[in-house]
Amino acid sequence: MAVEAPVPPLSIIVVSFNDATMLERCLTSLAAQAANHGAEVIVVRAARDDDAAVTSLRERTPHVTWIRADADETIPRLRGRGLLAARGPIVGLLEDDCIIDPRWCAAALEAHHHAAVAIGGAVEPAAYRRARDWAVYFYEYGRFMLPFPPHRCAALPGNNVIYKRAEAVAALSPDGGGFYDVSAHAAWDRAGREMQITPALVVANGNAWSASQVTIAPFHHGRGYAAQRVAGRGAGERLARAALTPLLPAVQVLRLIRQTNQRRRLHGRLVAALPWLTVFAVCWAAGECVGYVAGPGRSLERWR
Repeated sequence: MAVEAPVPPLSIIVVSFNDATMLERCLTSLAAQAANHGAEVIVVRAARDDDAAVTSLRERTPHVTWIRADADETIPRLRGRGLLAARGPIVGLLEDDCIIDPRWCAAALEAHHHAAVAIGGAVEPAAYRRARDWAVYFYEYGRFMLPFPPHRCAALPGNNVIYKRAEAVAALSPDGGGFYDVSAHAAWDRAGREMQITPALVVANGNAWSASQVTIAPFHHGRGYAAQRVAGRGAGERLARAALTPLLPAVQVLRLIRQTNQRRRLHGRLVAALPWLTVFAVCWAAGECVGYVAGPGRSLERWR
């Protein structure tokens, strides 16, 4: 009779859509601490043309559960597949372009003694070479940069967050679209569910983004976000929100400047990144405008 494997205290889902080198770096930073804490590691991989490198990595990581997805799969669907495969009562969502702090597993297990349904952490910059890469970092993760005190917060980083698994699975999109973290957080916030962010959970993000990831990708993310935000609302509200979108780039860039000043670090990097930051913000705002007026179109299929 087969012996059923014990339930791990923590399931770590690594959403993977970058090259094998980044994924290996991420898994290397996780391996020892996951083993020490009895955590399971699940890689949900969007297939690419690097099959030989990934095959080699799979052979060298027998402790990892691998789930293969189509190359064009969206990040929410990759997350959803990982959540359905996870067995632990606590799940962590990470991404493969992150290096995980060696105390991450211990901090995750300690944090979920708390009743909060979701707990996010810090996203620090790794090795960025270009102003464009710093722009993406500041726009996507600048508000999660250290230092900050632990506090209640519904805005959590999609690449460094832990959940009660049952709650996250219950929040999966009923149409099979996967796990939209922003929508889930907003719904929990409206319901009065507590969410927190803590400086004890730390990852370092390091990537090199193409021009299309600073222009086309934010447009689709902005359009999809806006469409979900006003789903079921009347035309008057949608048009009112669309009318305000020209103000978004200035508001967002000023907010990033204020947040960076509060951290008292990386001011020079922010100044150098401002032109690309502005491009990113304008493309996002254009997407939001279209999303409020015309709905998501096919933008949700391009959330990568």
